[in-house]
Amino acid sequence: MNSRDISRLSELVKHVNSQPSKDRKLKYITSHSDETIKKFLFYVYSKNHSFGVSKEECLAYNGQIADFNEYTDVFELLDSIIQHEVENTDAICGLIMGVANNFSHEDRTTFLNIIDKNLYLGLESYELNVALNLGYWDEWFIEEYNDVLFFNTKYSHTNKYKNMVV
Repeated sequence: MNSRDISRLSELVKHVNSQPSKDRKLKYITSHSDETIKKFLFYVYSKNHSFGVSKEECLAYNGQIADFNEYTDVFELLDSIIQHEVENTDAICGLIMGVANNFSHEDRTTFLNIIDKNLYLGLESYELNVALNLGYWDEWFIEEYNDVLFFNTKYSHTNKYKNMVV
């Protein structure tokens, strides 16, 4: 398992949450996000992906914990859940808790927050999408949103993202 990547994401979440404003949070994420971090954010904030279980269901699960020799990394596990290779709720929770139990407490919390699809960053998904160009909205919606974002002078607070779009 790529526990180093989860640790990096946990550190990013901790630093983002220490920032006093949304602008500073977005600047920090933009300057400290590589492709791996962006991939995690995509899994969390994409409305097109679902893991079929919640963090609470996984924490309450008391069945058999799965062995993870078949998965080489967290992304492979998440992909198999999203693609419905594992469909039973108990099996999904067993897989997730098998991975989560191998992490430190902080990394386990971050991993389970990925499953819950919320890293509790204090940012909206559209703000992350615009800042990092994650591409988890349909193109027509992004074009429509960008038209409003950049050409509507009534809302001056939207101009703060103008230079952040990649």
